[in-house]
Amino acid sequence: MNEFRKKLERKVRFFSCYLCFSGMLFVIMSRLFPMSEGGSLTMGFFSGILLVMIFYIFRINTALHNEDKLKQMFIEETDERNIQLRRITGSTAIPIVIIGMGIAMVVSSFINMTVCLTLLGASLFASITTIITRLIVNKTL
Repeated sequence: MNEFRKKLERKVRFFSCYLCFSGMLFVIMSRLFPMSEGGSLTMGFFSGILLVMIFYIFRINTALHNEDKLKQMFIEETDERNIQLRRITGSTAIPIVIIGMGIAMVVSSFINMTVCLTLLGASLFASITTIITRLIVNKTL
């Protein structure tokens, strides 16, 4: 259980660093680029990332301070059924691909809006496909 606690503490540190980095980029980009079509899309993207990171930081911190929630998270994380579900649905590779497409989307929003929207559509498709696959596999297991 102590190893799991340390793993969660590392996640909080990583998410906090990512939150600070994204926040700095948000401020820098809002100062350097006016709220054009690409700029507003990028600001919305960064706002979404910031909200998701804040949610996960609060969720993990709550679990770290409450032993019952920590045990529940540990059981969910180490449950064999959940591990098999993550393996079948490719839950480790898909978020990396979606994050990569998100970064490419932010960069391309300043170059070409068509490419940016294409990457947005591709990342939404990957996200929806992952969710549907996970629901189907969860129902069949």
